[in-house]
Amino acid sequence: MPRDRPFSHIFYILTSLISLLLVPTFATSLDISGPLISFEGNIPFKYQGNTYQTHYKLFGNILDKSRTPIVVLHGGPGLTYDYLSPFSDLSTTYKAPVILYDQLGNGRSTHLRSAPASFWTIDLFVNELANLISYFSIEKRFDIAGHSWGTILGMEYAIRKQPKGLQHLVLSDGLASIDLWGQSTGQLLQEFPPWVAEGMMAGMSEPPQFQAALLAFYAVHGNRVVPIPADYNATLQWLFGPNGDGTVASTSILDGWTIIDRLTLLKPKTLVINSRWDISQDFVIQPLVSKIPKAKWIKFNNSSHMPFWEERSQYFRAVGEFLSN
Repeated sequence: MPRDRPFSHIFYILTSLISLLLVPTFATSLDISGPLISFEGNIPFKYQGNTYQTHYKLFGNILDKSRTPIVVLHGGPGLTYDYLSPFSDLSTTYKAPVILYDQLGNGRSTHLRSAPASFWTIDLFVNELANLISYFSIEKRFDIAGHSWGTILGMEYAIRKQPKGLQHLVLSDGLASIDLWGQSTGQLLQEFPPWVAEGMMAGMSEPPQFQAALLAFYAVHGNRVVPIPADYNATLQWLFGPNGDGTVASTSILDGWTIIDRLTLLKPKTLVINSRWDISQDFVIQPLVSKIPKAKWIKFNNSSHMPFWEERSQYFRAVGEFLSN
């Protein structure tokens, strides 16, 4: 990654870091005699004249129209859905179909290491999300939950597409602008020895140093669970492992990004979440709370950037009750 990118962008891109029935694709003609536990497959995604594959994992019975499905958006840009596996709790406890997916360029979806920098845009990921929603035929009624970068994607989708069927929006550990995120990260890094800040600044240009710094930083402000959950580590392996791909994590997609002046355009009921030791400090998410018309704010006192791991039962009780309203 070039070293001359804005401080805030570097830190955001680089720090926001089962199956019982497997079928290749979803089909509405499936004969289901009971609830599906989970299955996964690939969705064709046509963009700029090419067709790519978006990999998804579905928990619950998507054909049960009495339940509102929830689409969960992972962080990054450049991570995978593995670390969001706790969201399957919404399927077992509240019977809501839960859809996780790897955004293009990540995990099990199509990788595009040679794509030009101009290819990677918010518009790309908004259109991929819209394609997934259309694929499952849930446009008339659905919810979205985004984590970290996923909150940006969820808000951008909701504002740009104005989907009439979007009932609830969960913004977990997110941000209102990249500058606020950079300010927060810079403050928190002052608690650490210099090598941590240096490793974070090096980013994907020095993967071993960056990984060590990221783990040190995230042990306090990312995910405080010990030992590191296996699914959380699986996401890191997609980025740092032997076959890891940092293409999306190295893009400039969020340079100068802000949504503060557009927040009044968000129409769904919205739940804003952050935590005591979160990178998303109160001032980072405050514009979301004050400017989104139907916003509710919950703060977890014993968590950092991933309260769905750190205070799992409390987190999904709060989210489940919000979605049930």
